[in-house]
Amino acid sequence: MLDKILNIFRSKKSIDYVILGASAAGISAAKTLRELDKEGSIVIVSKDDKIYSRCMLHHVISNHRTVEEINFVDEEFMKENNIIWVKGTSVKSLDTNSKKVILENQTIEYNKLLIATGASAFIPPIKNLREANNVYPLRNIEDAYNIKDKVKKINKVAIIGAGLVGIDALVGLLEYEKLEVALVNTGQFILNKQLDKYSASIYENEFVKKGAKLYQGVSIKEIVVKDNNDVVGISLEDGTLVECEMVVVATGVRPNADFIKNTNISYDKGIVINDKCETTQKDVY
Repeated sequence: MLDKILNIFRSKKSIDYVILGASAAGISAAKTLRELDKEGSIVIVSKDDKIYSRCMLHHVISNHRTVEEINFVDEEFMKENNIIWVKGTSVKSLDTNSKKVILENQTIEYNKLLIATGASAFIPPIKNLREANNVYPLRNIEDAYNIKDKVKKINKVAIIGAGLVGIDALVGLLEYEKLEVALVNTGQFILNKQLDKYSASIYENEFVKKGAKLYQGVSIKEIVVKDNNDVVGISLEDGTLVECEMVVVATGVRPNADFIKNTNISYDKGIVINDKCETTQKDVY
């Protein structure tokens, strides 16, 4: 793959389009670019070495699908669209003046750059949560694998957060018949950005029928751990102890944008763009 990039450098000096990220946004952008420009060189850079739908990770947890089965493009997508995929590597920094992407072991020059690096799970500053063992987010395929591996060895799990990711985790974990699954939600009802209270109650009742224990409208005091930092429960402000041996955290995300810190790309809780998705740096989108 590196040789192919070097050959392009020798002939054209820089890649026409470099896309950072191989999730839905990056892949959709690459597909559209190829439709609009049949000849331009396209390089996708991603930390992941597989393409998969993040909103279907719970099917991997429940053993209903493999990572290959949640791939949303054809196996030959890159080859058929003449796209170079530099996978399994992270972006260290950008040089927007000389139009370069600095990776872990190489540098790629670009004419136009699209940042589609998505976000990482946010672990809130709850006492002991960040230090505890057996605490997992659900954002990447590695997270799904870790959860699936751990769940085989425990009897009780708790999920923090009742948004889309938290409910996905709940759906996946309820497939394990002998596993006690609890959902801790600081809001009054699940999916409060998508549903009203009545609609949410329909789903809540079905989850309870399947064995879920719901703790809603409560604040978390701390994560209770053993001397070795293994999780044993979640202590709530009302005095309730939710016993668990693993915690799945689904409390939001933070943008993956550390690599822009030495650039002039404006950032305000996320990369600032205009109505054309242009950043404050020319040819960076």
